[in-house]
Amino acid sequence: MDLKATRKAAGLTQVAAAKMLGVSERTWRDWETGATAMPQAHRELFNIKARRRTRKGHDDTDIAAAGEA
Repeated sequence: MDLKATRKAAGLTQVAAAKMLGVSERTWRDWETGATAMPQAHRELFNIKARRRTRKGHDDTDIAAAGEA
């Protein structure tokens, strides 16, 4: 699943996802559009947090690396 789909599956807006990782909205948008690559550490942290949110009330989908689209 790509980053945008993962974010949406977790029920997050771009603003909320950016805040979750402590980055700017601009940085998040750049990652989501593929303008810049998401660092591995951020991708792993987002996957962990998104999975937790998903299990608490959203579809339990397998969250793939953000770089796959």
